[in-house]
Amino acid sequence: MTRLRLLVKSIVAYVTPLRILLFAVVATGLVLAVVADTAAAVVGVLAAVVSLAVLLAQVNDQSRRYVPRDIPAAASDAPPGHDIASDPVARAGLRDEPLVSVIIPGRNEAPYLADCIESLQRQTLRDFEVIIIDDGSTDSTLDELVRLVGDDPRFRLYRTHRSIGPGAARNLAVSLARAGAITFLDLDDFLAPDSLASRLVALERAANEPWLAGVYCWHQTVAHSTTYATWEVPTWKATSGRISWLQRPDDNVFVVSAPLLRKEAFLAVGGFDDEIAEDARLWLTMLRAGFVFRGTERVDIAYRQKPASRAASDYLGMGRSVAERVAAGQHAMERPPGVDGPYWYGESMAHYRASLAKANRISSTLGMAVALGDTDDLGALVDEIAALPPPVVVQHWEADAIRHARNGAARIALAEDREVLQPRWEAEIERLLRPVVDRAAATSHAWLDRRAVEPPAASTDELRPVRPAQRVTATPESIGSLVDGGRPFLLMPSAAYHTDELTDLVPELRRRGYAPIAMINDFRWTTTAAAMARVDVPVVDVVEPGPWLHRFAGVLVFNDWGEYYADTVRYLDGADVVTFAKVEGVQDWHDRDTGRERRAYLSADIVLCQGDNDIAALERRREGLHLVGSDRLEHIWHDPLPSDRRPSVVANVNFTYGVLTEHRDLWVSTARTAAQRAGLPIALSMHPSERATYPGLAATAPLRHLLTVDSIFVSRFSTALYEAMARGCSVIYYNPHGEAVETFQDPRGAFPIASTELELEQALRTEATRSRAEVKEAAAEFFLRQVSIVDGSPVAVRTADVIDACVGDPSSRTS
Repeated sequence: MTRLRLLVKSIVAYVTPLRILLFAVVATGLVLAVVADTAAAVVGVLAAVVSLAVLLAQVNDQSRRYVPRDIPAAASDAPPGHDIASDPVARAGLRDEPLVSVIIPGRNEAPYLADCIESLQRQTLRDFEVIIIDDGSTDSTLDELVRLVGDDPRFRLYRTHRSIGPGAARNLAVSLARAGAITFLDLDDFLAPDSLASRLVALERAANEPWLAGVYCWHQTVAHSTTYATWEVPTWKATSGRISWLQRPDDNVFVVSAPLLRKEAFLAVGGFDDEIAEDARLWLTMLRAGFVFRGTERVDIAYRQKPASRAASDYLGMGRSVAERVAAGQHAMERPPGVDGPYWYGESMAHYRASLAKANRISSTLGMAVALGDTDDLGALVDEIAALPPPVVVQHWEADAIRHARNGAARIALAEDREVLQPRWEAEIERLLRPVVDRAAATSHAWLDRRAVEPPAASTDELRPVRPAQRVTATPESIGSLVDGGRPFLLMPSAAYHTDELTDLVPELRRRGYAPIAMINDFRWTTTAAAMARVDVPVVDVVEPGPWLHRFAGVLVFNDWGEYYADTVRYLDGADVVTFAKVEGVQDWHDRDTGRERRAYLSADIVLCQGDNDIAALERRREGLHLVGSDRLEHIWHDPLPSDRRPSVVANVNFTYGVLTEHRDLWVSTARTAAQRAGLPIALSMHPSERATYPGLAATAPLRHLLTVDSIFVSRFSTALYEAMARGCSVIYYNPHGEAVETFQDPRGAFPIASTELELEQALRTEATRSRAEVKEAAAEFFLRQVSIVDGSPVAVRTADVIDACVGDPSSRTS
């Protein structure tokens, strides 16, 4: 059955639509060669020959890419006596749990994702899992990952709500890992086809080695433009060896992706810390705790060299961090709290080096005693070696014991006797010292057997699963069946950034017994589909308002542009279903620029306000106003500021949905000219509907990413102005067209207002000299009036409190 299963898997892996087509062409060509006239027969033969050549080339390519270099690919290829149970490739698919867990954190790596994911999907080892943590990316990394991973069940994708750093992200991912062997990979690097399989074989072969933390392979540094398809895997053999604290206490010799670790060893030392050079610090901590690494001779990782890499941007800090850890390890040190291992090097390095020197001398003396046949002193010499620290005994045995003993014996033996007697000496020394080494090794195994370290489980507050969002067609009759238990609650977002308001709110509502469901129409789906992958909630297309709405405990709408949001609010006016409207702090519901009616959703039962300015702007309404803030903006405000870089400009071309579009060309042309005169590069951020108007000028990265890269933000009225302030990005409110909306007309020193091209140029020159920290401090008063932030009271909890109170107690709707 095993061989049949492997055969079926091989066939399934080989058959693709292209190959089916090629097979068909070959068959058709052969038939024409037999039954057709001469001309058709010639064409058929030529087509069959060409197709057959392509098929053979693909077979050769698949063999080159997939067959491991030093392990059998299947049971039928195994050498005589080969044990399939010990071969991870042959065992693929024969167990419920994966053999290896690949841990991948990443942030803003969109250009490099395809190579990383393809290298994993083409691994010869099939029985593995991949846990990817998107660490608060602001570019399209998360959306691309969703697309590339697709429905491959081996990949699990999560996101953090804010960036927590690669070390913390890896630690959280390990808490989700199911395999006993773990390895790490960065999203901008990629693997050789048999990288996982070869390291797993080496790990299993060395499973009984004392203090083994894992095995490591080697890497090749490649240019940032190198791709998986163009990388030639090196065939030369690298230097392999055993690494311990005594052998190499000064640094690690491998990158973070190189080791394949026993998960229990990783957990024993508490994982990564949150400082720079976190990987080198971890390896040094593991070595100091008594663990060892065993190397392979293979180069299995392409390590991409990027100009803006963390190592390049902070090489000085990383070097000092490692140097401090090394220096601390040279002296006597108590075991740090929370760090555990099979043996802790608590004495100074000088003490252990002296112990090794002593072991070398005793082994030499032992060799002399063996050569002389002096059995009286053998026991005492063996006892002296046994009294040394266990790691010293093990390392001495592996590296020096036989050699020193042999040299000692040779000193007192006649030259003509040495070659004959040497095997006898070595056998006797093996007999004497092997029990000592085995006892030293047993201390490691006994410690590991006692250990039962479980990683702390990652909570939904730290990691959120990400799955491709699917919008299903619903009817008034079926919509209720899509909600799993609880009290149904309808969410109606209209933009991608609304999903950030939902990521914390959805789980909070579920904790309170609600069953959220989202409704999005065709037009909005094109811009929210990728973002909705971040929110674990069922999504349906639009169903016309009707009696089905009365099944819901409440409805929350996020915008009103004359679409179905307003129709829903109007339909439920006076009904028992509570309607909530989330306003966004720009007060454009009083649209003085177009005179259009866009504020129907303000007639909802409850208006959830973003800041004090919303409350003041809606004072005439008085009832049903609740201040809850903005989840999205609150998180950005608390995030660390992006680093200061060379000044550059991003201009937000925000003339969509027929709002003052007649002024768009003037605004764009003058903004570009002002930036050019100020000597600053400029990127244009546009809504998809505007890009056709300015082909080739729109920035490809999303605006949220541009605000972390560019340092000056030029815009007309937009909620993005708040995000720019929260990120410490200089803001210039550019209003050459005289728009009347009042939100940004009184900046209180937070940002300049420019009404002409010359004023904009002058403002750009001034803002180019300011740091992000200075900008954020100056904008704080204005921002905190627009966005309510209450320490210790998250927005999602405040919002859910209002929903709970209003749904449960109708009288509270007027509070």
